Amino acid sequence: MKIKSLKFRIILSAVNILCVAGALIVSSISGNYVNSLTSQKGAELWQNNSDTDYSQVSCFFADDSGADTNNINGLRSAIKSGLTSASVKEEENKRIWIDTYTSSMGKMEVSGTKRGSAKTEITAVTGDFFLIHDFNFIDGSYFRDDDIDENGIVIDRMLAWQIFGSDEIKGMTAEISGKEFYVAGIVDIPQSDAEKKTYGSFPRAYISYSSAKELVSEKGENPAVQSYEAVIPNPVKSFAYNTVSEFIEKQYPNTAVTVENSGRFSLSSDFKRLKNLSKSVIIKNSVSYPWWENSARYAEMKASLYLFRILVLLVIPFLTLVLILIKFIRYMISKKPLERLVQKIKNKIPY
Repeated sequence: MKIKSLKFRIILSAVNILCVAGALIVSSISGNYVNSLTSQKGAELWQNNSDTDYSQVSCFFADDSGADTNNINGLRSAIKSGLTSASVKEEENKRIWIDTYTSSMGKMEVSGTKRGSAKTEITAVTGDFFLIHDFNFIDGSYFRDDDIDENGIVIDRMLAWQIFGSDEIKGMTAEISGKEFYVAGIVDIPQSDAEKKTYGSFPRAYISYSSAKELVSEKGENPAVQSYEAVIPNPVKSFAYNTVSEFIEKQYPNTAVTVENSGRFSLSSDFKRLKNLSKSVIIKNSVSYPWWENSARYAEMKASLYLFRILVLLVIPFLTLVLILIKFIRYMISKKPLERLVQKIKNKIPY
């Protein structure tokens, strides 16, 4: 009987060790999966070694939202006002927050100097897009809003090879709809699983919003704002998110979505998503998300599924722990070891 009991304990211990080890491995895989995203590190990159806490917040607009640069300026004013109210002051000659807004131009023909042209997904960006998005530059760098020549373009490696036959082509000329751009930089194609799934099969390029306006000027319209992203000081929990979401909800009811990128992959967030997984998968609005947000949403689903696997693996260790606690409590009640110990001590004390 004792031998059978010993075998059972050995097997149970081995199963518990394997389950805990498996849970740790899955947890590590999940962490590496979400940390590989290049679009969710804006707050971390901007904060660097600063003592100030930052939060990355994003807004995504429906095609019929009517979002434009005037509303973006209104949002910026709301952020500045909120920071002032929270006693967060800007230092002289030092920026304390950054932002960008983007517009999807759709697929356009981009031509180079060697191998003809390629249909390319064009995104118009402003401000600090490349400070918030941690792209891997193979050659060159990104353009800035204050560049003297506003006609810079950042292209991915796929497009570089298709129209130039090389990825070392900084400074060369690319053309879109008869307008010439100088190649400021070449970025690598995302390597993470989530980003590969949403990046698409077409090459991608990024131009300034002012250049995009020139491309559509003949139509007499401005490019529609698809997304807004900001990295903002976060003196108290959810300050940055609340400041942005309050403005967005008033201006764009039911036609925009606000996301707090910072902390979206925390354990508490994963639990909330797992609890409402069906709701998080079903999209009930007309918002069109850029590829990097689709990557993050795919990673959210994967993180929730990883958490589910971890919980399943920890069922046996949890039940084993409960069983040990029950046995310990029963032992304490029936044997009363503390009372017996106290009694032994008393018996040894001479009177």
